[in-house]
Amino acid sequence: MAHTLPEYVNYVNSPNVSQLLSNLSVYVGLPVNLGMFWVIPDTLLSERVHFMDVLLKNVSWYSEDFYQRMQVINHHMNYFDSGIYQKPSIVNGIDVSFEILKLRVGPVMKEVYERMLAKVNCLKDPKNCDPYYQNLLYYVYSAHDETIYSMFTAFGIEDLCAPGAGEWPAFAAATLVELFLDRNNDPYFQILYRANSTTDFQAMTPLIAACGGATYCPLNVFKEAAEFYKTDMEIHAYCQVLPSQSSSTISVLIATFFSFVVFLRLL
Repeated sequence: MAHTLPEYVNYVNSPNVSQLLSNLSVYVGLPVNLGMFWVIPDTLLSERVHFMDVLLKNVSWYSEDFYQRMQVINHHMNYFDSGIYQKPSIVNGIDVSFEILKLRVGPVMKEVYERMLAKVNCLKDPKNCDPYYQNLLYYVYSAHDETIYSMFTAFGIEDLCAPGAGEWPAFAAATLVELFLDRNNDPYFQILYRANSTTDFQAMTPLIAACGGATYCPLNVFKEAAEFYKTDMEIHAYCQVLPSQSSSTISVLIATFFSFVVFLRLL
């Protein structure tokens, strides 16, 4: 459905994209389409990081210019895959962009918020608290780069967590979501982000518009974002819905292997 949007169709059929895919198909000896295109720049990215000398020696068609042109297309496709469109994305009365965003953003936001809420309730009323949450100090997720990107999309800061617009976070990127209670027992959260293995964590919360520049943001802001992108059903239930049963069903694959951590503690 998203592939019928004029913005998508115009981009994928643009001369620059068509020519690059044609050249790449000749280089790799296989027909390359945009459905599998990302595999090639992603592979080259890893090779550049770990054994650039071997890449330059064995891949005769590789050049820095061609690689950068591939990444420009790859990053633009990341926007589409993430449900980020510049123009209206309505198809058959369905906001395709919003439906993709709900599937991308909704589950992880719901999961993190519900854990923080359970911890807040536990801190406020320890006698009626599940022992699991009473002892819980942190919760670690092994998550993919695009999972971090999706969570940041919920707050409108997705491009602040990557080297460039539409680019996934780098290797070893990590996010911390910290929960605090102030002296009045009001809950706040802070988001910290480390761009890669050589950088320090920096506070992202002040960059969230709804937080008004504050380092510690009211938990209600997180709640509102989680509820806004809440899916219409439990995420696993979408797998049971056939296309003929719902014209609004959109399949999105989210792999996970980068990391972010939820810290739960008192201020």
